[in-house]
Amino acid sequence: MYGNNEVRWEYNSKDVCYTLSVDNVLTNLLKNEDNYLQEFYRFQQDKVCKHITTLVNRGVKVDIEYKELLREEYTKLQQHAKELLQWIVGDSEFNPDSTAQIKILFKELCAIEPIIDKVTKSETFGAKAMIVYLEEYPEWRTLLHLYLEYKRLGVFVRTFLSD
Repeated sequence: MYGNNEVRWEYNSKDVCYTLSVDNVLTNLLKNEDNYLQEFYRFQQDKVCKHITTLVNRGVKVDIEYKELLREEYTKLQQHAKELLQWIVGDSEFNPDSTAQIKILFKELCAIEPIIDKVTKSETFGAKAMIVYLEEYPEWRTLLHLYLEYKRLGVFVRTFLSD
């Protein structure tokens, strides 16, 4: 349930090393600056960032049981959104995480002309594109909103509620 401790120790060790390296560079840079800048930095650290520094040093207490409860609830919500998508599409095997299936759904079944991503030069059905599709294809608003909600729930669970 709590993941691989060795991986966590390695991650935290690297994080401490990176933080120390940045602090060393910053401290050396500040030594060469005028007193005003040095005092301003100390003011930021001591007064402005006092509470943030406390959080960084002490961490944030996490209620593991409540976090697990929320993960289960949000996972159920995402599953429900998936089931609704499958019902709307009429295919119990439809997978909203499959890029190929999403392209077929929106391009072929809904006749949505895909936006071309400026970086990848490929068709996109990401969140930014969905906002455009919502405006251009109001007849598919319910489907698009449901798909966006499914994706948002997944991101939230993976980012904030998973170990």
